[in-house]
Amino acid sequence: MYLRDSRQQLDTSVRLCVVSAVATVETIACLLTDGWWLFLGLATYALTYLAYRASVAAADEYTTALRTLIDLNRFKFYESLHVRKPPTSREERRINARLMNLLRGKFEDISYDHPAAGPPPPAAAPPTPPGNP
Repeated sequence: MYLRDSRQQLDTSVRLCVVSAVATVETIACLLTDGWWLFLGLATYALTYLAYRASVAAADEYTTALRTLIDLNRFKFYESLHVRKPPTSREERRINARLMNLLRGKFEDISYDHPAAGPPPPAAAPPTPPGNP
């Protein structure tokens, strides 16, 4: 939910930045020959600047949330890629460097760890409420 909210804030601030930039260009184009009225363009420009700063802050917040999510779920990520889980942090860094090369389109010889075929594991029995046999 936090990631979705961060993404929504990023989208909103970028849209506001683009719309206010277009409004600045249109204001200057329409009021170019109207003397003091041209200063209205400063208001839309200020809004563009503020929205840009908000976009940069929102992008930083979004990437931090995304990075944290990946860090917390990295072993599930290895499972979904069918790559064996690294036993040490040094091995994890080496595997990650090779995975990044592979994702960039470079050739990397990576061995996959496919799960064994068979019936799904049995579901755990529901816990017995206290006071019941």
